[in-house]
Amino acid sequence: MKEAQLGASPAAQAASGMGVLALRWLLLAVMWGLFLAWNFFWWADSTVWFGANLVGKQWKTALNSGHFNGYDVYYILYFVPIVLIAILAPLYLSLPNPPRTSKDALREAKPPSIAYRIWSFPVYKDIRVWELFWWTYVAAFLIWQFVVPYCKRLEQIHRVPTVKPKKPPPPAWQTEWSKMSELFGWTAFMLVNFLFFPVARDSPLLRLIKMPFERAVRYHRWFAFWMLVATLAHTVGYMSYWYKMGIFNQKSRDWRGYDVANLPGYFATAVGLLIGVTSLGYVRRRWFEVFFNVHQLYIVFLLMVFWHVGEKHGLVFTLPGVFLFFFDRMQRVFQSWSYARVLATKTMPDGSIQVEVAKHPRHTFHTLQFIFVEVAKHPRHAFHPLQFIFVNLPGVSRFQWHPFSLFSGPRDSARSFVFHIKPQNLGRSWTDRVAAKVGHVAPGGASKCPLAKLIKTDGFYGEESDSFKRYPTLLMISGGSGIVPLHAVLRDILHSHHSGTEVGLPSKIYLYWAVRDYSQLAPLAELSPALLCPEFASKVEIIVHAYVTRGKKTDVSAMGQPRIDIMEGAVEHDSVQPMLPQITGWRLSLVLLTTFVGTTVLIGAFYHLFVYSKKPHANKTGMKWWIRATIILCAEILGVAFFGGLSMLAIYLLDRRFAAAAKAEDRKVEDETKEGFEKSAGTSSILAESADGEDNLLQTADVNFGQRPVVADILFKVAQQNPGQRIGVLASGPGNLVESVIAKCRAHNPIFAQNEAFFDLHTISYEL
Repeated sequence: MKEAQLGASPAAQAASGMGVLALRWLLLAVMWGLFLAWNFFWWADSTVWFGANLVGKQWKTALNSGHFNGYDVYYILYFVPIVLIAILAPLYLSLPNPPRTSKDALREAKPPSIAYRIWSFPVYKDIRVWELFWWTYVAAFLIWQFVVPYCKRLEQIHRVPTVKPKKPPPPAWQTEWSKMSELFGWTAFMLVNFLFFPVARDSPLLRLIKMPFERAVRYHRWFAFWMLVATLAHTVGYMSYWYKMGIFNQKSRDWRGYDVANLPGYFATAVGLLIGVTSLGYVRRRWFEVFFNVHQLYIVFLLMVFWHVGEKHGLVFTLPGVFLFFFDRMQRVFQSWSYARVLATKTMPDGSIQVEVAKHPRHTFHTLQFIFVEVAKHPRHAFHPLQFIFVNLPGVSRFQWHPFSLFSGPRDSARSFVFHIKPQNLGRSWTDRVAAKVGHVAPGGASKCPLAKLIKTDGFYGEESDSFKRYPTLLMISGGSGIVPLHAVLRDILHSHHSGTEVGLPSKIYLYWAVRDYSQLAPLAELSPALLCPEFASKVEIIVHAYVTRGKKTDVSAMGQPRIDIMEGAVEHDSVQPMLPQITGWRLSLVLLTTFVGTTVLIGAFYHLFVYSKKPHANKTGMKWWIRATIILCAEILGVAFFGGLSMLAIYLLDRRFAAAAKAEDRKVEDETKEGFEKSAGTSSILAESADGEDNLLQTADVNFGQRPVVADILFKVAQQNPGQRIGVLASGPGNLVESVIAKCRAHNPIFAQNEAFFDLHTISYEL
């Protein structure tokens, strides 16, 4: 977008730009420092000189304020750094990047360096070398946490005593067996902490490392798998040890008040196994409701783990991941609490449904101020083309939430967006019930929208990068409903070409799409490049190849016209109820900081009110360990709910307070920018506007019947036509198609052949 004339002098603007850049580097350096320190504390914790002497004795005594029952040093070292990174991350992400120049576009269009080829090489499926590196790092850390204490214990066992002991020591195998079983439990406990980081949907940490939520979920699965393996080794190891020692019945029922409680450990293992079995792909895909409902037992699992190990480990080592996860849940509750208005629906010839929903206008533009100088008004759209939302339709089910990719681009409308529902045709699925509800309305003409006027939405989540705009040539390969996000990408690129404010946009786009029936090609008829960018022919060449695997040419005339159902009554955007915006930038940092400080104070208050009020029992407080662990867990949940909820509520109330002024500002900016957004006073709908498009992509597409796309041939042809270029590849659709694209790109991209065309692969998958 062209910079608005904001009245600041060029010198002031340049100074502000340098200041923003300096602030970015400062925040990045601080976050890296905190991350490296946090890692060092974890690695050094198992050593004698740091964990036992420096932290366990000197720092523990020096930093003991009585606020955390002597665990202040552990709270500062293992909890505070990662939360501070989460607080600083939204500030860093809200700062604008330096503008992209033509020089950057020319450099990025060339094949990448050898280092990039190695770092991004797909080792297995879409697992890259950089992911393998970090998993190796995590595996090395877990091995270190296991081996170092075990070696120390071995040294103690086999050390020759200088004084003859009064009692003969137990056999070495008993001590080794017990220690090994204990360390398997410690490893599982480490993985419990890591388990919660990837499933915080809107986590600032995931956004900071540019990790989409749907991709991070698989790390959650991997952590869970190895956590269950370590848990089983821990449980079976101790059970066999107790059986060998003849104390199995006594130990199995043990629930001591001032040490590790064994019985809750059994319950935690059983609940974890139940969650793990119902999370298997076979169960998750066929009985999603079972998987989802059983997964809610994570609260029971956490409680049992806390009861098993006591307050120290629960407070210190699981608190960062659990804290950020609970904060994310609270944020999602606020975002999805209110309803959003359905503006229109469209039923396509293949039975799929497009739903248009009003979004908050404040999602559209953002004003950045630095050192009291307004730098620029730049677009801050509510979403990116490759993102998705979670949707709840109360008219179909009050409790089911389902993810949907976006059909419209962020610049199609300043006030609404469109998502795509594809029925599964299984009879009783959620999407089938939606399709049946829409089908009850007689086709023809505008009628009352058959869906509930108000729906609940939660989002936007997923890929925030628009890297697909950085390639001179873009290759998109899709199958079935995988075309939906690619449709949004095409619309966004055409809008960007029309605005003329971005450099290095794709000048050639290849689209290969495979479907079963000809009627499924209807989305191509929804996209008319001339409507979005009248001068597109001189800026971008779009080449479409469609493959109809089960159809015939006689099916072409059988495609029916889509039916549009407009919401009954007034549809002026000023009068509809929009989807609530996400809290981002400095606001999110402020909310996180408030929640962190409030939760810290509340945990200390709970210690003073409940724990310290009990008389001491030997060298420990009179309150039992499992009771203390429960109190601390409740303090954390209440702290997040109260302080986080209160600060989020304040943000939303302030937004409503200044809504009138913001609306006037949005209208003014929309009139000035002329970026193809609909006018805020208009009553038009995205779906209605796109219904009568001329010269759409279906008319210009090369449609092949009874064939499937051959990925190897496609890559060879595109490489020949674009030699020596870095070609962006977007693969979306069924898993076997995406895996085929990955394999062929891997085979075509030799690491050391830098003069040939390079296919820079990006896979799109919304499987959670």
